[in-house]
Amino acid sequence: MRKKETGLNTRMVQFKLTDPEPLLYHNEPVIRDGKIVGYLSSGNYGHHLGAAVGLGYVPCCG
Repeated sequence: MRKKETGLNTRMVQFKLTDPEPLLYHNEPVIRDGKIVGYLSSGNYGHHLGAAVGLGYVPCCG
C-alpha cells in the first residue's frame, strides 16, 4: 500500500550482454552515463539467447 501511495522510485529491468563471452552474476554494477545507478539482483548465462542475462534495479525516469 505504501508503494502505491508514494509511487515507485526503482524499476526492475532485464539486461542482455552483446558480447557472448563474459558472465553476469549477482551484485554487478549497472552503469549509465559513467555512473553506477544500480546493481544486478541476479544473472547467469541464457543458453537460448546465447549471451549472459541479468535482472537489476534502476531508478525510474519521470
